[in-house]
Amino acid sequence: MRKTSLGSPAAPAAARSSKIGRPWSRYAVNAAIAGWCFGFGYFVAGLYWIGYAFLVDAKTFGWLLPVAFILKLVGMPVLIVLAILALPVFIILAIVGLPIMFVIVFGVLLLVGFFALLSIGLVVLKIAIPILLVYWLLRWWFGNGRKSSIDPTVD
Repeated sequence: MRKTSLGSPAAPAAARSSKIGRPWSRYAVNAAIAGWCFGFGYFVAGLYWIGYAFLVDAKTFGWLLPVAFILKLVGMPVLIVLAILALPVFIILAIVGLPIMFVIVFGVLLLVGFFALLSIGLVVLKIAIPILLVYWLLRWWFGNGRKSSIDPTVD
């Protein structure tokens, strides 16, 4: 009987060929290495101005130049690695958070629209009420075809 890679001869075919249980660490390590290489290349460009700044007064600060180079070339790409490793978390948060953000943004837009219409309506009323008041006062003062008698039955 043939032995499988899982060690038991009776291992089902699904268990031998399945990717279930495969750790994500291999993918995370590959992503971390790629991110560190990108960060290394990205931060190499800044070594010139750091070296130039330390060599302005080389007697005092020249000994710090190798320390700064090592820390910048090893330590700064770690920030890129952390960003790459945090990307799946941000994607999940974006998928979960997008509907919530849509509700919040849509609600805010509705409130802004309501208050904009309310303010426009108040402006229209502030303009229309004095005009109507002047119109009614002019009709009342000048009568506009009013008869001399108050009683409408008398002509």
